Amino acid sequence: MLVTLQIFENIVIEAFDVRAPFDPGYTDADNIARTYVLILVEECELLFIKREASEAATATATVAAVAVVVAVVAIVVAMASSNLIHRGIVSKRKLKREIEAKKKKKKKKKKKKKKKKEKKKKERKCAIE
Repeated sequence: MLVTLQIFENIVIEAFDVRAPFDPGYTDADNIARTYVLILVEECELLFIKREASEAATATATVAAVAVVVAVVAIVVAMASSNLIHRGIVSKRKLKREIEAKKKKKKKKKKKKKKKKEKKKKERKCAIE
């Protein structure tokens, strides 16, 4: 005999049980159906509870995993940004020093050129006199 049982809105179970005990008040078919329906109700409730627990555990695990990933990403971004900021500050300082050093070199070169020109002018003046 085929027993169709719908428990909760989305669970439909069809089953057949020949091991059901005999009850003189019912026909064999009724007896089998009644007994198996009781078994199914118990099993189905257990299954439903297990499924809900596993879904809850899965959801919790998923949320925890996402939280961990977000935390790791946040830490990596924070480290990278602080490192970039640090490197930016260092490179700015370094760049300033390099620019200042170039300016000083240019000034020195200009001074040397000026001195050379003045020397040459003096030499020319001396040569003319």
